[in-house]
Amino acid sequence: MASTFAKLITWTIANSTYSAPAEIPEITYQSSQHFVDTVCESVAPCRAKGYYKDGSNRIVLHESYRELDSIEKQALVIHEITHYLQDKSDRWRDGEPCDVWIGREEESFRLQLRYISVRTGGINLHRRMPRFDREHCEGLQRQPLAGE
Repeated sequence: MASTFAKLITWTIANSTYSAPAEIPEITYQSSQHFVDTVCESVAPCRAKGYYKDGSNRIVLHESYRELDSIEKQALVIHEITHYLQDKSDRWRDGEPCDVWIGREEESFRLQLRYISVRTGGINLHRRMPRFDREHCEGLQRQPLAGE
């Protein structure tokens, strides 16, 4: 896993405008219930399989991601690594919170989808980026991750 994770960090940096971070983020694994309680506002089933909380230096992945044995799993890690790199850069420090959130999510999903496309030779081009809107953002602003 460590070797795969290092390759994913390298890929993300090479395919973005971010510099290599001074330190590598910690990876922790959590249960489905953790994601229900922390990310999905206690609503099950919860589709979230990973998150990065700014300032934490830790990417949290679902326990089923201990082995990054599929392109889909690797692509989700790319998404979370992008959030880590965003946090370490000064690029997203200013701006209206929802505009910043939408921009960061769109950038993370673009890299996630690009990774899938590169790894599959474009086979999965039917995948689309989710739509991010202010209503969803404003709801998230009212519901911080546990521990914040």
